[in-house]
Amino acid sequence: MRAEIIKTILAAPGLLALCAAQEAVGMRRGVIDNERGFYYTYSQRWGDIGGYVGLPRSAFFQEMQPAALKGAHGRFQHVTPLDQGGLAFFPYWELKTWESQELASGRGPVFVTAEYQGRKRPVIFEWSANSEFGNMEAVNFRDERFIEFWIHRYVREILWSPRYPQMWVGIDNGAWDYNLYGVFDDRGKFVPGVRWDAGFPQNDDEFLEAVKHFLRRVKELAPDISIIINGMHLRDGSRFAELWNDVDGIILEDFISAGSDNEYGPSDWQRERFYDTFARASWAGAAGKVQVFQFAMAPDAPPMRLRTGYLAYLIFRGENSFFGPLFSSDNFEVPPERYAGMKDALGAPVSPAQDSPAPGLTAFGRRLYWRSCEGGIVYLNWAGREQRVTLPSDRPYYDRNGDRVSAIVIPDRQGDHVLTNPGLRAAKPSIDPRRTGVVTGPLPIALSTTTPKARIHYTLDGSEPTRSSPVYDRPLILDHSATVKARSVGDGLSDSFVSAASYIITDAPPSVGFHLAEFKGNPTIGQHYPLVGLSHASGLPVSVGYTLSEGANGLAISEGVVQFRPGEMYSYFRVDKGTGSFQIRLSNPSNAALGDRSVFAYGHQPSETARLQ
Repeated sequence: MRAEIIKTILAAPGLLALCAAQEAVGMRRGVIDNERGFYYTYSQRWGDIGGYVGLPRSAFFQEMQPAALKGAHGRFQHVTPLDQGGLAFFPYWELKTWESQELASGRGPVFVTAEYQGRKRPVIFEWSANSEFGNMEAVNFRDERFIEFWIHRYVREILWSPRYPQMWVGIDNGAWDYNLYGVFDDRGKFVPGVRWDAGFPQNDDEFLEAVKHFLRRVKELAPDISIIINGMHLRDGSRFAELWNDVDGIILEDFISAGSDNEYGPSDWQRERFYDTFARASWAGAAGKVQVFQFAMAPDAPPMRLRTGYLAYLIFRGENSFFGPLFSSDNFEVPPERYAGMKDALGAPVSPAQDSPAPGLTAFGRRLYWRSCEGGIVYLNWAGREQRVTLPSDRPYYDRNGDRVSAIVIPDRQGDHVLTNPGLRAAKPSIDPRRTGVVTGPLPIALSTTTPKARIHYTLDGSEPTRSSPVYDRPLILDHSATVKARSVGDGLSDSFVSAASYIITDAPPSVGFHLAEFKGNPTIGQHYPLVGLSHASGLPVSVGYTLSEGANGLAISEGVVQFRPGEMYSYFRVDKGTGSFQIRLSNPSNAALGDRSVFAYGHQPSETARLQ
C-alpha cells in the first residue's frame, strides 16, 4: 500500500516533466542565490543569511539582505490565547470579540465546536492539548469571513508589521488530519476523533477540502502572500501533491535527525517515514517550491554527522532550497566553513535523485539513495546495514582522501561521496538579484563569492566563462536580455563550477493596477488593504498615486501614494472601512503606466452570504 502511495506522489501532474527538464537544461534558482536558511535559529552574521522563518517582528529581519527570504511564522488552522503576544502573535481575543459581534448580527460562528456528553465544546488540536503552548482551538478556515480577517488583520497588520522586502508567512503544524482534533471531556481528558458540529467539516475529506479552499483563496485574493509550511503530515499520502499545490514552501525541521543518533538504529517505521519525506521533498523540489532543510547536531559531533546531513540535503533538495544545520546545545547556526569545502567540491545536483531497495532486505524503507552532482556522486545509506557501492566506470572517481577508487563502503545511517576531481575548489559565485520573468531595465546585477581573494570571470552571452573572460569589479547593468554566467578563480584552487542566470529585459515600463476590481467584505472587520500590482517587475522604483472617495461617486476624502521597491510586484495601503462603501482611483504613475484596472470598489457583503456555507 505504501509503495502505491509513493508512486502516486511521484506521478503527480507535471512531476516527471519537471524532473526531465531539470536533467536536460539544468535547474534555475528563483530566490536569493544563497542557500543558508533557517527556522528559529540564531546566527552571528544575519547579513549573510539567505532565508529565515521565525518569530514575527523579529529584529533579525532588518539585518538581513533585502533579497533574503523573511518568514514571519504564524498559524491559520488553530489558535490559542497564548498566541496573542507570543509565538504566533495571533489576535485570539480580538477574533473572539469579533465572533461575538458576528453571532449578535445573526451570522455563524468561526471557532469550531463539537457536541460531546451533551455539551458543546471547543475543538482542540491534539498536539497542543495541555501543552506549554496552550490548547489550540480549531477555527473554520474555509469561512470567507475568517479568510478576510486572516489576510487583512493578521498578515497585513501584525505578521508583516513592519514590512520588509521578501516577506513570507510561515505556518506551524503542517498536519492536515481531521483525526488530530478532539475535545476535553468533563474530567479534562482529551478525546480525539469527535465529529464536529454541523456547518463545520464532518470528516477527513471535508477537512482536506477546507485546507485546499483556504490556500486557493489566499492565492486568489492576495497573491503577494507566499506561504511556507512547517511539516508534511497527511493521513492519506496519495493526496500530498493535491494539498500542497498552492503552498509556496516547506520547512523540513530535523529532516535527517529522526532516529539517526539512536545507537540501535531507526526502526523500519522511521525508515519508511524517511522515504515518505524523500518522495514528498522530490515532488516539492521539482515543482519549484522553496524548501528549508534543517537538522541539529551536537557541537562535538564527529565530522560524519555534518557530512551525512549535507549529502542528504543534496539528495533531497530542489533548486529553491536552503540548508540549515544548527547546534542542538544553543540553536546557533553551524559555521558554514565546516562544510564549505565539501559544498564547493560537489557543486549542485545535475540529475534527479535516485533510490533502490537494499538487496536481500524486504522492509520498504531500507534503501540506498544517490544523486549525481557537478563534481561527483553523493550517497546516503538508509538500508539497515553496511553497503558496498560499485562506482560507474565512465570516468575516474576519488574518495574523500583523494585516492582513486572503483567502489566505496558506506555504514548504515551515513552518507558519503566521491569526486571527479580531487582537491579544493573555489566557491561558485552568487548572482543577485534572481528574476524569473520580464523585468524593466536597467537592472543592476551583483556577483560575489565566499572564496577569499578569488577573481570572478563572467560572460553575458551564455558562453562558458574562462580565465580570459572579463573580471567582475563592479555591478553589471543590464539594459537588454542576457544570460549571465560566472566562475570563481583562486590561486591553488580548481576553478569553481559555473553559476548562471537568465534575464528578460525590456525598456517598456510595467503597467500598474489593482489586483481586484471590487471586493465585498464583512462590515465588522474594520480595515482593508487594497492590493496594487505590476504587470512585471522593474529594476527601478515605481510609484502611483491614489484617491479615496466615499461611495461610487462621492467626494474625495483622502489621497496618498503607493510605493514599489525595485523587483517588487505588489504593494498595498490601509483603508479604514467605516460603515459604507468606497472607491479608490489610481493616477500619476512614476516609472509605470496605468493599467486597465485603475479603479477599485469596496462594498459590504450581504448578511446571508456571510453565513457559514
